[in-house]
Amino acid sequence: MIKNTRSQAVLILGASPRVSLAIARTLNRRGIPVEIASFQPEDPSLRSRAVRAFHRLPERRKNPEAFTAALLALVREGRFDLILPAGDPQLAALADLYDELSPLLHVGCPPPLCVERVLNKSLTLETAERCGIRVPFTRTITNVADLDSIAGQLRFPVVVKPEKRGSAAFRVFYFNTLPELSAALARNKWGSVLLQEYCPGVGVGVEILIHNGECVAKFQHRRLKEAPATGGVAVLAIAEEPDPELVRSSMELLRALEWEGVAMVEFRVDRKTGSSALMEVNGRFWGSVSFPIAAGVDFPFYYWQLFHGEQPAVPVRYSVGMRWRWSPGYLDRMQSIVFRTAGSLGPRPSVSRELLRAIPDFSPLIKEALWSWSDPFPFFAEVSSMLRSVLGSVLKSAFRRIAPRKLMVYLQIYSRLDPQSRPAYASLRIRGALGIKSQMNAGRGK
Repeated sequence: MIKNTRSQAVLILGASPRVSLAIARTLNRRGIPVEIASFQPEDPSLRSRAVRAFHRLPERRKNPEAFTAALLALVREGRFDLILPAGDPQLAALADLYDELSPLLHVGCPPPLCVERVLNKSLTLETAERCGIRVPFTRTITNVADLDSIAGQLRFPVVVKPEKRGSAAFRVFYFNTLPELSAALARNKWGSVLLQEYCPGVGVGVEILIHNGECVAKFQHRRLKEAPATGGVAVLAIAEEPDPELVRSSMELLRALEWEGVAMVEFRVDRKTGSSALMEVNGRFWGSVSFPIAAGVDFPFYYWQLFHGEQPAVPVRYSVGMRWRWSPGYLDRMQSIVFRTAGSLGPRPSVSRELLRAIPDFSPLIKEALWSWSDPFPFFAEVSSMLRSVLGSVLKSAFRRIAPRKLMVYLQIYSRLDPQSRPAYASLRIRGALGIKSQMNAGRGK
């Protein structure tokens, strides 16, 4: 193992701006160099004053051998002493390469068996039930036949999630009726998924750093607004006093999972009845990690200290009542309300009411997830990306309303063709639209 000093860099695997940059900035402020590597082509090439270098690795799903070779070579050449995952696919990658990476540097996750218990939602929920923690009614299915066998037990609406975190291209879908769900299963090749009871209430996250089975640091936030509006990631949140019962349940669950390190235990709390249900466990830094840092609980630095034999000085209290906003996500929420997509639950929110409520939500007193006066570029880069996405949705929605049905059919066929066939097909359609017969057809008409 390489000797650990603050001059040695930390490698963050994954380029989610609100996660990776929050970690990089807080470590960089303490003189710890940070580099970022990504194996997902959709990840942006992060540029920040807090990031010494950005590395693009081979795509893991398409070429796992090339990814493994590139990551191990990067670790050896960069002489990093700690690697941290910034998402579930990255956590899964570190678990798979745990034995190869451990002799080279500190790996920011527990051993593979512990990671599997958290990434596999079925195992997480089974463990929670054994701990006496309430979980939503949940079943695992892979096809329509499985759905038919449990149809009588389902209570709609239901939530569909990948059984294993980070293993599918979607995060969550909502369905209001059995025919909708059945059609979606027949149409898509999702593999093994969880059908879960939809729990009303508000999302509450209990963030914990656990070491040797003991709580080193804790933080709690309540989601004020989510994207999508029916439930998803936090885009506006408020810091709360840790709820003793939720903290107790979280610690009991993490100990049963034999988890070590950082984790966010997510609950859905019905404020009318006071009841709560476990949603999931994030076994890595969560999307709102910049929130506790701003409020006074620096999870990334405390985690770094534990790896390096230092005792974290965790404050007794943090800034309860502080509000936090992720502006790009907020824009995405507004987009989902204005351009409501299939799978949305409940009555459509009033667009005008949402716009009026957005005014105080953008108060300068609210802590922005990505904004930094000394490092403004990442904020503007992500907002610009989200605005392009919103504009694309506006144009797509407008086009669908005004485009002739025949043209829409042509475009659907065009999108399914291989690139070599598209020019000939487009030429044929254009000639047909102009009333020009092909030579073959003209010859037949003579």
